[in-house]
Amino acid sequence: MAVLTLPFTVRHTETGTGARLTPTAFLDLFQEAAGVDAQQRGFSLDDLAVGGIAWVLNRLAVRFDAPLPRLGETLTLTTWPTVASDLYANREFVAHDAAGGRLVTGSTRWVMIDVARRRPVRIPPEVAALAVTTEHAPLVIDAGKLPAPRAIEHAAAIAVQRRDLDANGHTNNVRYAEWALEALPDSFLAAHRLAFLDLVLRAETHRGDALRSEAGPDPADPAALLHRLTRDESGTPREVASARTRWEAV
Repeated sequence: MAVLTLPFTVRHTETGTGARLTPTAFLDLFQEAAGVDAQQRGFSLDDLAVGGIAWVLNRLAVRFDAPLPRLGETLTLTTWPTVASDLYANREFVAHDAAGGRLVTGSTRWVMIDVARRRPVRIPPEVAALAVTTEHAPLVIDAGKLPAPRAIEHAAAIAVQRRDLDANGHTNNVRYAEWALEALPDSFLAAHRLAFLDLVLRAETHRGDALRSEAGPDPADPAALLHRLTRDESGTPREVASARTRWEAV
């Protein structure tokens, strides 16, 4: 099966300041396209649920190559699955504006888990066989661990709510990216455009969890920030996600 390309028109609910599509709203569109593609290939959430299996996002890397479109403008999103190993499956994606210009380049890494045991399982051969092998990954995911911010300059308290949950009853993947950015002040966001996001998910969260979003400078890159999301567990913060972002002045 070839790659899937879907058109989208930017809606009011997907825009932020300046009536432009937000980065996290774009990631929601990617999830929509990924779900359609997985369904057409026969390994959607519903297909896997029959065997007590579910997809879980492990890592996401996305480069925003240009400013995202505004309200009423259109974009096309192309996505396809690839296989990284017998434990990981990748899903690649690119997006273009109405004139054909590249907007976004990205890659995601997924694991399959046994829902009852909450443990990873190997990618079944029949699922691996459905992956696209003729398309190269447009963006390679870094295999290294993301460092935690040493100096916390920004922080925010996050409460996981019902609206944050997905079909499996735990937090939707995109919310972690949203919460990582939530710590940043309005003045910073007004003066910068998100150019790159590397997000690693480490633990599930559920409705009622109290999280803390922290961000600080990346000593290796003055244009980047390091992020950490933690949950308090008996007085000890447990990391549930980490991220690295890179920014361009506007």
